Amino acid sequence: MVKPMGKLTLSQGNATLDQVIQLLSKFNFPKSSNEVVKIKSELNDTKNFSILNSTFKVLQTTFVTEYNTNPHRVLCSTFFKKRVNVTIKFNVQGLNDIRLDKIWGNMIRYRAKSRDVLIKLDNILHNGSHTEEEKCISISYLYLASIDGVYGKNLKDVVIFDMLSKNEKVDYRKIERMKLGEIIEYFKNIEKSECLFDGWNEEIRNAIAHSSFWYDSNKQKIIYEERRKNIINEKTKEEVSEMIEKLTDIDELVFFYNQIFRIDKVIDDLR
Repeated sequence: MVKPMGKLTLSQGNATLDQVIQLLSKFNFPKSSNEVVKIKSELNDTKNFSILNSTFKVLQTTFVTEYNTNPHRVLCSTFFKKRVNVTIKFNVQGLNDIRLDKIWGNMIRYRAKSRDVLIKLDNILHNGSHTEEEKCISISYLYLASIDGVYGKNLKDVVIFDMLSKNEKVDYRKIERMKLGEIIEYFKNIEKSECLFDGWNEEIRNAIAHSSFWYDSNKQKIIYEERRKNIINEKTKEEVSEMIEKLTDIDELVFFYNQIFRIDKVIDDLR
């Protein structure tokens, strides 16, 4: 269990759970949200920790069921869940490391702010785009923002739990500074990690970052030109949207497990 310095009071615990309930509902996980409501009710009523532990396990199963809506999500959740579960079972000390609280906590907060910006950007781009060309330009910049805003940060969590599951010493400061290329290199020889990068395309990302792309109305495709490597990628708007969805799959998975650790702390602190 993650135990940052300072125990939560009942009032603080309730506030945390209320926020988690709101976030899960916002991300369209109603059944998972309902399980957190049950946990909050039990904490404020009989405070039966046998029931709380049981409901906490049901919550995790419920989320996986709600989350696994397509084959890509199944692959991602299987990969990450395995590492989280092994860490919880065999490396409590790793989770209790004070550096995890300070640095990992900051990473989570920064990522939450980036996620809020992405949601607002998505609304702005969709509402402000009318022609097919405008829609293609908008979705391209949303892809770039998703990668630079949260995708790389989410993968750092996967790196952390992969290392903790192997009982390896984690340098959280080093991971905080890891670039996406270094993360890709880290997972290069790790079996079944390919699902983490299904939505990632370096050439397309770079083309958008340098405004080196355009909409071809005849082909009805977006043309991405990576000039440094002289590489051309052609994608439909729907294909780019699918790539964004795969980045979102990673975000929602890591987001949920972050909430799991918040709930775990509330239950543990109020024993």
